[in-house]
Amino acid sequence: MFIKKGIFFIFLCFVVSSFSFAKQISFQIIQHDISNEKVHENSYAVEDELLTYFFEQGYIVTNSPAAVSSGDSQDKKLWSTGFSEAFDGSSDYFIQVVLSYSDIEVKDSLKLENAIIKLDWTLTSVKSGKEIQKSFIKNNNKDSFKIEDIKSMASLLVSEINKVI
Repeated sequence: MFIKKGIFFIFLCFVVSSFSFAKQISFQIIQHDISNEKVHENSYAVEDELLTYFFEQGYIVTNSPAAVSSGDSQDKKLWSTGFSEAFDGSSDYFIQVVLSYSDIEVKDSLKLENAIIKLDWTLTSVKSGKEIQKSFIKNNNKDSFKIEDIKSMASLLVSEINKVI
């Protein structure tokens, strides 16, 4: 009886220890949109794609609340807050994603709402504080900003981040 319990305990320790070596990633989504003070559903869609993909790949994933920013100075404050949270949470990487929304008017003076035209992202090592990668993705499909287009951009973002990590 004791041998079975001992073997089970050793197996359980092995399984638990294998999970404790997973990399931890912390994300922050920042929205640049001069016409809106609330976070768009499309910003949450990008965040969801990131969190879901990396979670399914075995990473421990956390995030700071998505926020609307008015510019670079506010981006830096939000980055500091997010990085501090990632540091306190013992994350390995901190990734800030800045979503730039369109303010372009199209036919009949209709504004393209919820239209992400560019994703800027910065990957930083939490342990060293050094920036590992900084890049961007532009939306080249100017006529369509459906949720499928947003998810496609997010998938491309996931692919680029995954190559670096």
